[in-house]
Amino acid sequence: MSRDPAGIWVGTIDGVQFEDPNFPGLTEASEDKGACQGSQSFTAAQSRAFQFDGKGGVNFDASRLTQAEREGCMSFGALGCPLPKGNLQSVEFTVSTSGCLDPKSDSRNVWACPLWMTPAKWGPDQVHSGEIDFVERCGLAAAREVSKSGMAFNFGHYTADPRGPHDFPIDVDLSSPHTMFVAFDHELDQVRAYVCPESVKPTADLKAGRGISQQCKLLGTDSGYFARTKHASDAENTMHFVTDVWNSTGACAMPERTLNGNCKYSVSDIQVTMDSSFNPDTYLNWNHTPACKQNWYAGTIPASACGSDFLTCGNACNGDVGKCGDGPGPSGSCGICLQP
Repeated sequence: MSRDPAGIWVGTIDGVQFEDPNFPGLTEASEDKGACQGSQSFTAAQSRAFQFDGKGGVNFDASRLTQAEREGCMSFGALGCPLPKGNLQSVEFTVSTSGCLDPKSDSRNVWACPLWMTPAKWGPDQVHSGEIDFVERCGLAAAREVSKSGMAFNFGHYTADPRGPHDFPIDVDLSSPHTMFVAFDHELDQVRAYVCPESVKPTADLKAGRGISQQCKLLGTDSGYFARTKHASDAENTMHFVTDVWNSTGACAMPERTLNGNCKYSVSDIQVTMDSSFNPDTYLNWNHTPACKQNWYAGTIPASACGSDFLTCGNACNGDVGKCGDGPGPSGSCGICLQP
């Protein structure tokens, strides 16, 4: 049985949650067992596919399992490290993945999501729930045409929204590690995702006032996120991370179960910044799971990091939109300021 020595990632093994995340206040939580919830399919043997670095990182490798063990829902969640959506500034992590998208046959694709976040109480659908799949392989042959890795950054399919798409292919070869950076812009009600070389760390750059490196590529901008995912209860507005593989017939439109033993991924160096009103020593059970603060919490990006706000760059870029990450905003701001 695989377990996280840091106590951050917990899950359901043989239908029994083997670690209690002790999450007070969110009694309606439905995702407290990773994504498998009450599933009996995630066995102790299957948990061998996951390994943990003891610093909040996790990796999955299907080759650690026998063919018979590769089918089913396999998932770990971090409910013990709750993320209040209203305080989120950014999420950064290092990711690599390969083998989950077969170059020729859909029948050997694997539905894998190395890192995503979900509210404790999910619904009514992904687009309105607040769920964000930071890196997810889902879909059939079309995925090979738009993404080198088969992975995408997405909020769910919502084609009727006039503000544009909510899923963005990651057209980068993720077989080698890259840095992902996701910025939560409360002022413009946008969420933006960037992929960067592994050596580039936007969180540290922004905290040092340097802006985001131009080596980073903007994957996409989701507009209206906070307005459409605002709900009444804490359980619906408080997020947590999940890592999972759901490998079975019908999952993510898979035509049949797959015995693919090549799918693997790794997520490490997770860094989360919150606004200055967030106190990790008192917020819910962060003090119960000290590893959350020790390994994931990167403090606050100050407002002075890039213009009047770290997510706006009119001042820092002296009005030069060409140096900014996402074009002019409705109030004259122009996205994240890029390094010259």
